[in-house]
Amino acid sequence: MGGIELPAQDFGHEQQYGGKIIAVAVSRELGDIPAVTAVDAARMLGVSSARVSQLLNLGLLDSWKDGTKRMVSKASLEARLADSSKAGCPKEVPIVV
Repeated sequence: MGGIELPAQDFGHEQQYGGKIIAVAVSRELGDIPAVTAVDAARMLGVSSARVSQLLNLGLLDSWKDGTKRMVSKASLEARLADSSKAGCPKEVPIVV
């Protein structure tokens, strides 16, 4: 830092076993999260935009606003695709007596 000696950083902790105490700062933004628009999410799920809105309101998909666009995280979308059952009547499970 330009040859300036920095003060010792202890953060209220004591070193143990000859280790060092370090601080790490990470800067992340929502733009760093892989995401698609809500319209694209509806297309990928094969449902209407209204259904995507329902899933968002129920907390079944993660989303945020980017200006005027609603963005849906790809991770929550992929999890929904993996967990979703097919439409129609559930299969009968044979009862074993």
